[in-house]
Parts: sequence; C-alpha cells; structure tokens
Amino acid sequence: MLLGREEVNPDKPDKWGRTPLLYTAKCGHEGVVKILLGRGEVNPDKPDRLGQTPLPGAAQNGHERVVKILLGRRGVNPGGAGCSSAIIPPSHVHTERPTGAVFGRIRLAKRFPLVRFKP
Repeated sequence: MLLGREEVNPDKPDKWGRTPLLYTAKCGHEGVVKILLGRGEVNPDKPDRLGQTPLPGAAQNGHERVVKILLGRRGVNPGGAGCSSAIIPPSHVHTERPTGAVFGRIRLAKRFPLVRFKP
C-alpha cells in the first residue's frame, strides 16, 4: 500500500487544496479515513481553497460514522472556519421530502446541533 511508504505524503493537497482526507471523508470511506488519521502528519482540520474541512464534507454528504470518527479526533474543530455557516440552507428546511445530501444535513443537524457548516 502506498500509504505505508515513507516518500508518500498523505496530506498533500491537489490544485484545489483538497487533501486525501477531505476526499475520503466526503465520500464516506471510513476505513481509509481511519488509516489517514493514523498517520501523524495528516492534519484532520486542513481546509481546501474554499475553506471546507473534512468534517463538514462528511456531514453534508450524510456520512455519520465518518463525522463521529472526525469529532473523536484531537485537532478537529467543529466550530472552525470550515464550519461557520448554518448546516441547512433555509430553502431546504421546509421541503416535503428531502433527499440525498439535503436529507443527510438535516439528519446530522439533529444529531450534532453544535456543528455548523458552510452551505
């Protein structure tokens, strides 16, 4: 596995500033999130160019287990710059039947009320 090699930097961002942890958290790959967090050089709260961090990326896509993993990790700030706005855009609050990412945000907002995310 590449992550086991010294010369591989698991925290290196792409041209948009997104790290492997941000991508895996947004996609809900909890096993890979755990592996990446096991590497000491991975910053669990590193924002991309738009300021999003792995925590809101996971929450916005409804990945509750990844959110719990990240919240249990030292260095993750649920009130940080990547989590500054309301988790649910007002236009979605009164939808009759939320689906996909909207449903995930509503569900996670109920379970993690102190975590705020950029829309």
